Amino acid sequence: MKRNKKTGSGKTIKQFYYDDIVPQNKAILWGSNIESFDSRYWGFIDYNKLNKMKLIW
Repeated sequence: MKRNKKTGSGKTIKQFYYDDIVPQNKAILWGSNIESFDSRYWGFIDYNKLNKMKLIW
C-alpha cells in the first residue's frame, strides 16, 4: 500500500518527520491504517485541544 502524497485537489502533502522526544503538553496521534491522515502529516497536537476531538468510527 502506498500512502497518499497529494490531496484530492492535487496539492502535495508534506510528511511530518520528528526524531526526538515529544515536547511537553503535545501529543502525536496515529491512525492504524497507512492511509490515515494523522500526525504523520500535520505534526503535534496541543493537549488543550484534545478535549475538543471526537472519535469517529
